[in-house]
Amino acid sequence: MAHVSFYRNYGKTFKEPRRPYEKERLDAELKLRHLQTIVFKNGMAKSVHHARVLIRQRHIRMGRQLVNIPSFMVRLESEKHIDFSLTSPLGGGPAGRVKRKNQKKASGGGGDGEDEEE
Repeated sequence: MAHVSFYRNYGKTFKEPRRPYEKERLDAELKLRHLQTIVFKNGMAKSVHHARVLIRQRHIRMGRQLVNIPSFMVRLESEKHIDFSLTSPLGGGPAGRVKRKNQKKASGGGGDGEDEEE
């Protein structure tokens, strides 16, 4: 069961609940099944917010399928299939734009267009 120190159970049309805190407990448990939470708990991201960014930037896949919805509900049997995308630099794909630029600068070096002809 998810431990939440503060439950909210009120609203504009709220009446006396039959089971107080039932909805809030269920909401807290379902939040643990979100893709962004699982990516963070597995250590693929530094925080939940970082996990959300990785998912939106298409770095995370489930099995073969690329997923870019942070609130995607992950089933228990699908949890072991979460991994970095094959095209992501984080998952062993090709290097990103800045890294490619720095590698080109380091290896080539003299391609500035300054030709000295006498």
